[in-house]
Amino acid sequence: QDCGFAPLLASIQIAVNPLVQKLLVTKTNVKRTCQVYHAFLTRNWFGRDEKAPFKIHCDKSDLTLNVCVQRSADLEGSTVGFYANPNDWPARHGSAGNTPTEADRVYTHTHQVGYAIMHVGTQWHKTDAIMKGTRASLIVWARFV
Repeated sequence: QDCGFAPLLASIQIAVNPLVQKLLVTKTNVKRTCQVYHAFLTRNWFGRDEKAPFKIHCDKSDLTLNVCVQRSADLEGSTVGFYANPNDWPARHGSAGNTPTEADRVYTHTHQVGYAIMHVGTQWHKTDAIMKGTRASLIVWARFV
């Protein structure tokens, strides 16, 4: 947003709001919209110092949109894993609030250029190690208003 992409981010906000209305308002019965407030570009390639997988985490957003803007034909790895919410875990996992482990992975997303994955910021996730090739994503954070 700091380098002139405010109109693009505003367009993303307009495009996402009907989906937010459909999915969230239906579940909560409260009218909510999203307001984009931060965006950044991630670039991953094999051999980069940060090639190690990210830690399992939640975002500092109410809603995250991860748009794949580039991936090389030889890309291996750099998928995104999503994990069960600790508050929904059976008692075998211990107390709520613990960070999930690989055993709690419920979905693995493989990026395709031009497609996005959207999730609430409280969704546990991580980017997996990149084994070969390159990938770039536009990450857009929004808050509910």
